[in-house]
Amino acid sequence: MPKAKRFAVYESIHDDVANISIVFDEDIIYLTSTAGGPVTIQRAGNVVSRHENDIHHVASELCGEFFENGRLNAETIELDKTSIPIPKSLLKIHCNKFLATFLGGQRAIAWLELIEGHVEVLNICETYDVIGLGNLEQISRVGKQLILCSSDVTDENLQNLSSKLETLVLNSPTITENGVKILLPNWLEQYSKTGNVFEIRFKASSTNFEKMEMFENLKNAEITWQREYEYQMKYTQKTGQTWNFNGYYFITGDWHLLKIWT
Repeated sequence: MPKAKRFAVYESIHDDVANISIVFDEDIIYLTSTAGGPVTIQRAGNVVSRHENDIHHVASELCGEFFENGRLNAETIELDKTSIPIPKSLLKIHCNKFLATFLGGQRAIAWLELIEGHVEVLNICETYDVIGLGNLEQISRVGKQLILCSSDVTDENLQNLSSKLETLVLNSPTITENGVKILLPNWLEQYSKTGNVFEIRFKASSTNFEKMEMFENLKNAEITWQREYEYQMKYTQKTGQTWNFNGYYFITGDWHLLKIWT
């Protein structure tokens, strides 16, 4: 089976009616079920009703049609708000982009653990911190864009991330200013394309930490504060290339948020 451009699973529930869509390039399967009722499957204009009353297990089974020798091979894999079990026949995932939204923390971990090799883009968005995410080898193999909206990434984990990341967005209570201060200069030096973002929400190791301390070691940066939380930065890389950045720095209780972009 050739590599697909896209494999996606979307789920929604409205008025006790569950809807799941499975997309594999041009092949789309629609599943619908009223709470406790049979599952209706529609594909290529054909409608089939199954007596099973668990739409998630039926959807998981149908996903197996798109695996070859236990492998899912697609340019982009997108899982959106779905709670289907990982298909029993799925052993490995190969993709360039992996995008997951509101799967539930441990379900997200289980999918990620199946990813083999490097990925260019990895986006995980959850409501609560995903425990175990920071120690996954898969996040250290991300090449261009890493977005982890709720995680347990630590300062130590930051050291294992690729130095070539173009966009980095992290939110973790176990990241401190110490990790961010090491990461930031490297990101500024590697910056090469307008539109990339550096955004980290972290907890300072001390209540005495001041935002200006974040920038004190940036010898090649000129920072002008527009407002208490807004600044502009002119940064000259070692190559002589100069970039003009916009930035925010918010402090809310124990949390600090640093964001830089062009």
